[in-house]
Amino acid sequence: MAGKYAKVIQNLPRMAGEEPAYQQKINAVKQAMKEEEEFKQHASYFAKIYTEARDERDLIAEQMLEINLRLAAIEQLLVEQYEVEETTSLKLETGPTVRVQLEPYAQVQDHEAYRSWCIEQGMESLMSVPWMTTNKITKERLLDGEPEPPGVKAYVKSKIVVTGR
Repeated sequence: MAGKYAKVIQNLPRMAGEEPAYQQKINAVKQAMKEEEEFKQHASYFAKIYTEARDERDLIAEQMLEINLRLAAIEQLLVEQYEVEETTSLKLETGPTVRVQLEPYAQVQDHEAYRSWCIEQGMESLMSVPWMTTNKITKERLLDGEPEPPGVKAYVKSKIVVTGR
């Protein structure tokens, strides 16, 4: 397969795949699909059902965004009403109890100051670069003909890309 990484990937080992337990689930779904009457062992069939599944996932994701927005609005209304009614807990007739619990929530405002403090506290081994940044840096280095960053190993992993939508 040609592409931007064609010269780079030929020197990388194939990624082993998913975690074994997850791969077993994938294998079970693949087997069930093969047993379906309409199953066809053709790339065009797989591409078609792949895009259909992605469309289904995207629709569910849109619905989840709407549901989460509604939940956030209800949470704020509930907290406001509990404050008006001077309560923090309510037992519903259907069984569950709904309560509001206030607790601290940290948000870093000065990343450098926090980083320095963490190092002073001996927590430097807990600090990490997000995977997406590590992956981007590694790809850029490979394209520039440089090795992976120390401590990083690059593998070849298949990625499905859908265009023209």
